[in-house]
Amino acid sequence: MKSARTLAWVLVPLVAIACTSKEGQQSQGQQGMAEQSGQMSQQAMGGAQTISLSPKGNSGISGTAEFSAAGSDSVQVKVTLKGVEQGKEYPTHVHHGTCATEGSVAQPLNGVTGMADSTGTSTTTVAHSLFMPDSSYFVQSHLPDGTPAACGDIPAMAHGEAMSDSSSMGGGSN
Repeated sequence: MKSARTLAWVLVPLVAIACTSKEGQQSQGQQGMAEQSGQMSQQAMGGAQTISLSPKGNSGISGTAEFSAAGSDSVQVKVTLKGVEQGKEYPTHVHHGTCATEGSVAQPLNGVTGMADSTGTSTTTVAHSLFMPDSSYFVQSHLPDGTPAACGDIPAMAHGEAMSDSSSMGGGSN
């Protein structure tokens, strides 16, 4: 039952994105987001949700953050970066807010260390209770000096009841 609640927590934001646009009034950007959320929903049905991390400034660093159920009350966050320097560590966090509005650190994640092929990966397990319903969060990786390097918004949960109702696998908003 708890695994179902955790999986519901991962799935709820994905279904919500597809339901947020007004019928007949979607701009091309909204249509693209709806299509992307559909792809993310399909990925989540396999147990994971992946968001893109876009370069900030002239960092040249991009990547992904994958969220998947990890036990009954936890979420595993796997961050993969491209364009990083070998041997350097890139601090990574979940922040309050969005990439556009920024915000304080909600949860430090394990730093990403650059490898010889200019990529790096880190995996951190966090309690799903970290993420409050109706709140916005984003993943941000920083250059070794603390400058933001790559960022991606995490779809927000709008229906807290999904956390306590294991049969609920949908509902919410971006």
